[in-house]
Amino acid sequence: MNESTQGQTFDDRRDGSRDRRSGIDRRGGSRGGPDRRKGDRRTNAAALALGVALVGMTATSVSADIFTRRNEKGEGHTFVMVDAGFCDLLRPAMYGSYHRMDIVGRGAARAAEPCVVAGPLCESGDVFTRSEQELLEPRMLPRPEPQDLLVLQDAGAYGTVMSSNYLSMGRAPEVWWEGGTARLVSRRERLEDIVARECDEVI
Repeated sequence: MNESTQGQTFDDRRDGSRDRRSGIDRRGGSRGGPDRRKGDRRTNAAALALGVALVGMTATSVSADIFTRRNEKGEGHTFVMVDAGFCDLLRPAMYGSYHRMDIVGRGAARAAEPCVVAGPLCESGDVFTRSEQELLEPRMLPRPEPQDLLVLQDAGAYGTVMSSNYLSMGRAPEVWWEGGTARLVSRRERLEDIVARECDEVI
């Protein structure tokens, strides 16, 4: 792995609030489990998310680096801009979920440095490195070169099913990899797919 959280699952937060094997949020919140605040009698309840445990770590979201730039204002951050946005993987924008990241390409051999990874949607929430408090949370990554790939790990449970056509973006294709062979199982949406339901009918 290219970042400091090697071996952790996608929701293994540094404060220990997530289950390392299943990604279950032990504090409730976005997963709807028991709330451990004072006065809650459900503190001994068990919360299971079998779908997450089965498929959460079976898929990745692959995007290409568009450009990398340094913001010299204020504290300054190194921004890695990629061609995937919250229309492809919504969880980081919705509640600051953690997904492991890897760089594939010429920049992968560089030493890791703090990077903010953001998408192309021109929205303040279109950032993949956010904390649960919705603040920028730079990730230790090698600074990629243009057209290097950034791999968002553990996107199997909430990738495609939560994707959208925000800003008329077509949903990403899906590729099945097995036995050294790649098969396209869902093609990228085209403009005609996006507008197919539009009509002008008297009702």
